[in-house]
Amino acid sequence: MTWVSGYSIKFQQCTATHDYYGGYFNGNNNNNNNNNNRAGYNGIYEQRLVHFKLCPTDSCSSCENGADYVVDMATFVNAYTESKLSVQEYNCER
Repeated sequence: MTWVSGYSIKFQQCTATHDYYGGYFNGNNNNNNNNNNRAGYNGIYEQRLVHFKLCPTDSCSSCENGADYVVDMATFVNAYTESKLSVQEYNCER
């Protein structure tokens, strides 16, 4: 991922949202949203999110010219862990 070279992750916050699925997905086979895991589900769910910035690595406290991102927490943790393990593996093979 060369497009992020020179940038570091600066964690901002974790947050959770509570949303409601009701009726629309229940037995509606014509919704065209490919969310088969929600078929027949009515209720409240919690979506866990991570807010972070990609900041130039050479900036210590400020994050000018950085970009804000909000992603699902599981996606963030998996990508972050995979990245750390790849760096560790690379360093061990040198």
